[in-house]
Amino acid sequence: MKMISARCPVSNTATRIGSRRVVRGNTTVDSADFVEIGVDGSGSISQVVGINHSGEDEVIRELIKGRLSGDEPDGLLPDPCRKLGELLV
Repeated sequence: MKMISARCPVSNTATRIGSRRVVRGNTTVDSADFVEIGVDGSGSISQVVGINHSGEDEVIRELIKGRLSGDEPDGLLPDPCRKLGELLV
């Protein structure tokens, strides 16, 4: 099992208060391959955890580093058919 994780360095407490989670991918025990994205109270992406997810490690780091908005209007964040890299454009 491969796991990647990135978190905003601001504060563990701050990133958990008022946050919501978006899960992209397959979460079944037999073939888990997903990314869980934490959005903090201000609407910024504050934490990303990937389980057996590959190919987007650098994109995930950039999502956190840039504190990008997790409140995008077109539903890109929860849609596993679209690449996370589209958020960086």
